[in-house]
Amino acid sequence: MVNKQEVRDKAGNLIGWIEDKGSIIDARDRHGNKLGYYLPADNKTRDRHGNILTIGNTLSELIMGHRS
Repeated sequence: MVNKQEVRDKAGNLIGWIEDKGSIIDARDRHGNKLGYYLPADNKTRDRHGNILTIGNTLSELIMGHRS
């Protein structure tokens, strides 16, 4: 089962969501495009190309910074 958490701006507009699939957690913009992912096993957030962005889960910040 996929757990989906919406990310909204201060006005309540949907700007993206986070999908927890267990072994991988994806960040998607409001159009459903994958922005990046977090792997709990290695504790790193990566962009959609696999490049390491940060240590730890910063998917909410990735979505907030994207604002498509």
